[in-house]
Amino acid sequence: MSSLECSFVAMVKCARPYFELSATKEILEEIMPQINPWSSEVYMIGQLTMFLPVALPSEFAEHGHKLWFDELMDLWDTCYSAPCGANDLIVLFSGLAKRNPGAIDWSPYAPKMFSKFLNSLHLPVSYKDMHVKSKHSGLDVKYLASWIVWSINPDGVILKHLQCFLDAIESYLHSANSGRENWENKTPESYKLRDEDITKFVEMLLSPTLQAVYNRSGSDISIALQNLATLRPAIVIPPLIERLRNSLTSLTEPHKVTVGMATVASIARPLLRGSEAGYPEGPTHVVPLLLAVLPGLDPNDIKKTLVSLHFILIYAWMVPFVDCSSAPEHWNDLTEEELLTCESTAQFEDFVLVFLDRLFVLIESSVLENVRLDTKDLEVFRSKTDAIMETAVSSASTAILMQSSPKIFKEALRKFKSFATESTFETNVSGSMVGVLLRVFARVDAEATLCAFLPQLCEELQDLLSDEALKDDNPSRDILYRLVLLGYVVECDGSAMLKYVPHILPVLDRALKLSNKTAQTRACEVLANILQYFSLIDVKEWRSSPKDYAEAPEKWLPVREWGKGSPLKEVSLKWHIPSVEEAKCVQMLIDRYLKPAIEKLRTWSAGEITMEHQDLLRTLSIINASLSIESLVPATTLPFSTGVKHVVTVDGENVRCALVRLMTAVQARMLADKSDDTKCFEALIQIWDRILIGRGTRVAAYEAKLRTLSALERAMDGRGSDPNHGYSNMYVRILVADAARIADESRAEMTCEAGITDTAVTVLNALFELSGILKGGDGEESHERHKGALFILMAPRNSPLINKQDWESLRELWPALLRLELLMGDQIHRQLPTINTRLVISEAAVEACKPLLSQSQLTDPSFTQWRRLELAMQMVTSCSSLQTHYTVEVAKLCLELLIHEDITVRRSSLRLMHFILRQCKPKLKKVMVDPYELAGCERPKKRTPGYREDLEWAVWSQDKFPLDDSEWDKPILRNSESGGRQSTSEFCLTNIAVTKIYSEGRVKILYVPDRELAHLTLFHVATTLEPSQRFAAEVASAALRAPRYWTRPRQSQLYRDVLQLIKAGTRSALFNKHVASTLKPSQHFAAEVASAALRAPRYWTRPRQSQLY
Repeated sequence: MSSLECSFVAMVKCARPYFELSATKEILEEIMPQINPWSSEVYMIGQLTMFLPVALPSEFAEHGHKLWFDELMDLWDTCYSAPCGANDLIVLFSGLAKRNPGAIDWSPYAPKMFSKFLNSLHLPVSYKDMHVKSKHSGLDVKYLASWIVWSINPDGVILKHLQCFLDAIESYLHSANSGRENWENKTPESYKLRDEDITKFVEMLLSPTLQAVYNRSGSDISIALQNLATLRPAIVIPPLIERLRNSLTSLTEPHKVTVGMATVASIARPLLRGSEAGYPEGPTHVVPLLLAVLPGLDPNDIKKTLVSLHFILIYAWMVPFVDCSSAPEHWNDLTEEELLTCESTAQFEDFVLVFLDRLFVLIESSVLENVRLDTKDLEVFRSKTDAIMETAVSSASTAILMQSSPKIFKEALRKFKSFATESTFETNVSGSMVGVLLRVFARVDAEATLCAFLPQLCEELQDLLSDEALKDDNPSRDILYRLVLLGYVVECDGSAMLKYVPHILPVLDRALKLSNKTAQTRACEVLANILQYFSLIDVKEWRSSPKDYAEAPEKWLPVREWGKGSPLKEVSLKWHIPSVEEAKCVQMLIDRYLKPAIEKLRTWSAGEITMEHQDLLRTLSIINASLSIESLVPATTLPFSTGVKHVVTVDGENVRCALVRLMTAVQARMLADKSDDTKCFEALIQIWDRILIGRGTRVAAYEAKLRTLSALERAMDGRGSDPNHGYSNMYVRILVADAARIADESRAEMTCEAGITDTAVTVLNALFELSGILKGGDGEESHERHKGALFILMAPRNSPLINKQDWESLRELWPALLRLELLMGDQIHRQLPTINTRLVISEAAVEACKPLLSQSQLTDPSFTQWRRLELAMQMVTSCSSLQTHYTVEVAKLCLELLIHEDITVRRSSLRLMHFILRQCKPKLKKVMVDPYELAGCERPKKRTPGYREDLEWAVWSQDKFPLDDSEWDKPILRNSESGGRQSTSEFCLTNIAVTKIYSEGRVKILYVPDRELAHLTLFHVATTLEPSQRFAAEVASAALRAPRYWTRPRQSQLYRDVLQLIKAGTRSALFNKHVASTLKPSQHFAAEVASAALRAPRYWTRPRQSQLY
């Protein structure tokens, strides 16, 4: 379903609790008569499922499920092999069982339910090499599981059938076969499950689930194991841990290792909760498991490495890495399991250091060495695998270091500094991974990390950045590597970086003068990161507990908070918001670097000085880097959206406004003198992007972050917690912090609702000038400009400008596209959907929705090219609408193109002719009648499925064949939904006498705005003999020359519409002529005409139909 349909469905579901008690009866009276289980249109059962309220309290059962349950269960049982909306019925039954527990005794229905469940799985059953396959779609497993769970009661009947069901499917799962509100109804005491029922349920499901763990079919068993472990961790977790330990010692089954780690990671939350979840031994396994998976960080097995990092990530975010081995000295109420867990935490420091050693091995194995000098500066060698590995390393190391105590972090920082500074890595892969790790250390503890790295880096760079090095086109690896480290280490809390600014400025002054492009990029990244983190609004830390880790275990015991969530009132997130000192520092940096660049470009754009390519690119890069101060540069005419009161300006003027005026002049100078400088134009486009859109969260990045957050929520699910402990259904603190960060970043997307500013209009005009124009020009330059304009028209992908629902714009745009000398027709064809001609029904809107192409445009000589003609027909076809009819000119053009040589043109013409004829179909007048009065019987008090007396008037019978006009004009059933299997509607639609509304030759079938052309209709075109023959021949020829692309329903409908528009005499002559012919197309045409005639609608007059027969 589309997003709009989903919104409507969600709205109905939210409104159901507020329906009146009589709503159920009204819904049944409206929908039940329309249900026909043997019809292909079974959507009415879905409507019933959507609207029926299933959560009425038990005291109102007479107004609720008792009105429909027996009937729908009978329908479920009767239509065993028919597509009667079985999936919708199971949704309804599942909702009733869940929202009204105990209202229905499901035990008598268990055999038929489980039988249908088994049949819906489409298991590969065969007998004597004969495979039995079901032709119907299966039931939604989610609702099957919901019904099973909520229908279990202490009598054991459902559990017995569930056991048989699982025994039947268990062999197919082998690897070799490849929260609600208080108004909801409460479960009755007699229907509540006992502990032994839950235990038996888990034990039954555990065996087939463990059997399916190593199945390679792609199904996610981890979710099932997580839910089972939440119910009974003491039963589920031990076999999983045992399997993981056995697989870790195996050298020949790597698949079992990765699957074992994935399954144990999925049950992390129940395992960590320990005694609260009923499994006190759980936390004692954590440290041994973490140490056991470290060998999985293998540079030769990327998949195992990623799974191992995911395993460590999940546990690290819920376990504070604090040495609690001294806890018995401060706590005298520790249990035996807590004592064992506290003793094992002494190995946390060893785990962190060994983890870093493993990461260092990964980094050293990822070194990229260039064997050719001409590819030294290229970054295309960074593969997707390297990017994924870098992200995984960053996430896992962030979780571990953020959760580490100050003592463990200090040792880890010492070890990492030794590794990062003793060697010099290449900067594309291994050096980038070192920088990512350095950023993690800086984000966790900015003070300690800056003190350890920044002074030494600045001192080394000052020595390396000599005058000769600034002019060197191939700078040394030492310079590039240290610039990478400097760029990453400044990505930390800006308040901690303030005192190091005097150390950074001399280095940055010289680094920005480097002549090598790669070195320039690294230096600009340093400037951009400094400005960004001085002005950043972000969460400072997101540990699993807001308590001070340095005070554990003396004042609080971390092992008792493993796997527990934090109430929202106790999350206590600390945010970094730019201070006055940081804003002053940013202003100083802007005056130091941005103002000279602006002045230099201003004099160059005025023609006072000249600039070489390298100098221009450096200046543009500095301006681009200076635009990283999002929160300190407000929009030009929009209110503050960040809450930061400090503002950074250029000579008292808004930075965006000043740069827009400058870059407009710079672009004009570049187009005039440096039109072939692609690198500088790319930098210019990046500046326009930063000015117009900023560095806010893009839609793709925003959705990616939401998906990541959802994945972490599933992995750290806290359901099943004991409400007495106060942590029921609470999120881990990291999830709350991530959600808060995403919500804050998404506010940047809300500014577009305030409208477009003058500054934005200027930028858009500049970008359009860069991309191209729609008319004029010759040669390669014109070709590229045309392509640029077309790229603008076909973007954005989800809603391109070329199908904008503005008829005034399209009237100018589409003819201009047709006149292009260089046409990208194949790409434009896919961007022309059908567009509504009006959103509000009015006469003015009808006038505004006239055809896009006039007669003069259609007869233009440029249209003779097939490609242009294809595009023109696609445009005309896209204008189809029931609100505005095609004109006679379009109909005549369609007739002529039915026999065109181009198959694409014929295809569009056939489709367009079908639309025209559907618009010409005469409308019948219908009236509402009482079906029981027509049938001559009384209205039944109870719905009776099947054949009934009230249906006889609508059923055809040979005895009732009409012999005169009066019998022919008797009411006939106009909509089949009125008489359903269960009952007949209270009123139904019938037509009035056809002799009063239809007379041949008097139907105006086209909308013609010109009075002089009012007499010219398609009917008149087809009245004379010659045009009729030509028309029939064109339709038959076009249909038979390419039958593959014309569906049979559309073909039959077209012939039926043609018959309505041709006089009887002419039709007989045509029909006889083609019947007598021996040619295959003529015979085919006659056969289709006869077939359409036999299916002719009932609203023809009786003499006309008799004449046809």
